[in-house]
Amino acid sequence: MHSTSITARFCLVILLVLALLSLAGYFLLNNVYRLELRNQANTVADNVSSFGSWVARYGRVWVSDNSADSFLGSKEVVDLEHALEGFDNQKSVADSSYNFYSKNPALAQREFSEVVAASDSPAKFRLTSDNFMNPANQPDAFETEAINAIRQSGEGYYETFNTVAGEYRFARAVVHKASCIACHGDPSTAPRDVINRYGDQRGYGFSEGDLAGVISVTLPMVAFRSAVLPFIGIREVLLVIAAFLLAVGFLQFVVLAPLKRLTQDAEAASMGDTYDIDLGKVKQTTRNEIERLGLSIKRLNTSSKIAIDRMRENSR
Repeated sequence: MHSTSITARFCLVILLVLALLSLAGYFLLNNVYRLELRNQANTVADNVSSFGSWVARYGRVWVSDNSADSFLGSKEVVDLEHALEGFDNQKSVADSSYNFYSKNPALAQREFSEVVAASDSPAKFRLTSDNFMNPANQPDAFETEAINAIRQSGEGYYETFNTVAGEYRFARAVVHKASCIACHGDPSTAPRDVINRYGDQRGYGFSEGDLAGVISVTLPMVAFRSAVLPFIGIREVLLVIAAFLLAVGFLQFVVLAPLKRLTQDAEAASMGDTYDIDLGKVKQTTRNEIERLGLSIKRLNTSSKIAIDRMRENSR
């Protein structure tokens, strides 16, 4: 190693620096990628929470002619205008009636999650609890661990995330509001349609402010190398090569070439040859280390000549 040239050592150092910078960039971009996944998951959870709040504002939402789907209670409505027309056409009032079916916030959010799950959206979500009312909302292993972590933290607002089977999993705490307790409080006071549909064994006993469960978000997570490689093209590679060549060129022409000339002059002086370093344009106050070295060698050469001339005169 000590016998190699400065150029070779410099190239090795540059390559090591590039490798370390690439590694640092990899970790940095990986952190940015995961932060972006977390921001996306938070956005999905915000939208789900906002949708639930909108439904809770009205207690329930009602949809018409939706008997094929799940619902909580129904009401028959008669269109009086068409009913009166029906009397003229010998039609019964029943022909002018139709049903409305109610959805509470939890049911509306679950059906919303099913629509999203069947869509092309990469982000999926669900609401789940360890005290679930609907068996379809039973938590999986990640969600169970998240609920336990949230409960142990004792914080009202808490979120956790992890990578599971190549997917980014995110969970945020959901706290019961006053509007939730009508259905999830004491089962003896819960709406009859809720009891008829889900029974009175699970999903009850909550108070305002209790942990209801979590909003669970799942995002696809590609291999980070696959996510980064599309951003590395010929242009980027050429720029790195150009920077490497620029650094090597600077070393050769600004550092090594002047040092080589100074070395040759110093060797000539050591052999007793006379020489004159061309430093006429160099100021005595220069900050260039190589030029200062040249000035020092020139002064040393001058001092050596004076000493040798005096020795010769004394010997005569």
